[in-house]
Formats: sequence, C-alpha cells, structure tokens
Amino acid sequence: MGVEYRHFVVVDQDNWHPATDTFERVNEVLGSWGLNDRLLEIVDLEGGKLGKTSDASIPTGLAGKAFKFAGPSGSVVTQLAGPSLYNLEDEDRYLAQVLVILGEDYRIHWSSEAFCFERIEPSSVAHQDEEPYENAYAESLSSRQATNSPKVRLHVEDYASKHLAFPDYKGYWRAAVILDFGKDLPVFSDGVHALPSKDFVKALQQALRAQSIVEVGEFY
Repeated sequence: MGVEYRHFVVVDQDNWHPATDTFERVNEVLGSWGLNDRLLEIVDLEGGKLGKTSDASIPTGLAGKAFKFAGPSGSVVTQLAGPSLYNLEDEDRYLAQVLVILGEDYRIHWSSEAFCFERIEPSSVAHQDEEPYENAYAESLSSRQATNSPKVRLHVEDYASKHLAFPDYKGYWRAAVILDFGKDLPVFSDGVHALPSKDFVKALQQALRAQSIVEVGEFY
C-alpha cells in the first residue's frame, strides 16, 4: 500500500481554551491558503461519541468538534509544503484531507511506530469510551471534572530522532489542524517534520490565540 504521511499542528498549552470564534478564525486562515474549499462534515465529539451535525458554532465549554475538509490539489500543496519527495509536478500534488479539531477535552496524541505517547493515568481524569475520530488522537479525556491535566511520556525510536520537530511536548492537545498528505510525501518529511511555510504556522497560532504551537509528523 505504500507509505503515507500526515502532519499535526497542535496547541501545546495547558491553559488554552477555545473561544466562540476560534473555528471562524482558523477557517479564515485555511481559506487564505486554499485548504477549505469543501467542508465534508462536522462531527460533535461530546462524551467521546461521534455524532454528525450541521452546527459549526463553538459554544463555551464545548467538549469538542471535528471539521473535515476535502484535501486540495495542485500548486497550493507545493506552496504550503514545498516540493514533493517524488519530484511530482504541481498538477499532481494533493492533500487527502484536512481536519480541524477544537474543544475542551484533552486528546492524547496518536502513536505511530516512530513516536509512542504513553499516557500515565491521572486519578482526576476519567477515560471516555469512544472510537477516536479519523484516528486523529488515541483517546479523549474530559476536562470538566479534572483537577489536573494528563501525564504523557514520549518514546522515540532511534531512527526517528532526526524527524523530531519539538524539543518538549506534553503529548496531548485541545486543538489541532491535521494535514493528511496521503502518498504525496513532501521533501521535508525526510528530515525534521516542520512545515517550510512558517507564515502558515504563525497564522494558525495567531488564529488559535496560542502561546505555544507544536508540529508532529507521522508516517502511516
């Protein structure tokens, strides 16, 4: 089936919370880069359950919503991610999909063969039974009754150390933009997993009003 790659841009900040206009602000950034032409679905993640909805609002205290966009093709992918590892022309470039997930729930980062995020159970946070949406996270934990945030230990395989783009990462998030490149591996995926388009990452950070942003790449 071949190797595929996806790229996470996440908020790495304990005291971050979504605002009512967070999705609107992030969506504006995606639009300016040509990444949100077609919204495929909105999914309510309340209580670890998946329920489709047409409501794009982000009310105060929202557990979580996921927004799935069809991936764009063409030169916008090159502008975002730089050249293809396979020397593809712009007309052959694509993203499989773009996901935006926002909410109050803690989401433990998905583990790959390269990076394993091991959760150490805090007594004040209960695990929610669920099917994680699009395998975008390993599990979610409700923060409503929590007195402390999750504790996560990162294990990095030796061969993957060259890909590490984050010196320190808590291993969980409340907000993420996930770019799924499918089989169109960008050149940067062969080195440090950080998007060459720093303006895009900075714009997302400003839209999310985040103090700290982390990038995590994953082969799957």
